[in-house]
Amino acid sequence: MIYKNNASNIGIINPQLLISIVQFYQLLEAVIQDVKPGGFLNVAPRGIAPFRELLAIGEQMLALGERATSEIERIYRIRNAQQINRAGDE
Repeated sequence: MIYKNNASNIGIINPQLLISIVQFYQLLEAVIQDVKPGGFLNVAPRGIAPFRELLAIGEQMLALGERATSEIERIYRIRNAQQINRAGDE
């Protein structure tokens, strides 16, 4: 994974951005562990509650990803990807 391969360089990232990135990948790793073969959601029927929790985690990840993207755009003065795509179409 990109995150694991670059963990030694994480100290050079803006602290606010770093928090979002680390939280995002921690949640991602938890989801992977739950859905992989032998994981919590693959062992036996669990009902709907664990899937609702998985959805909530996904929503947290989406918010963290959006926050990190905004922070990257702000720090590095990168235009929103949609703006870049539109500019390329003109």
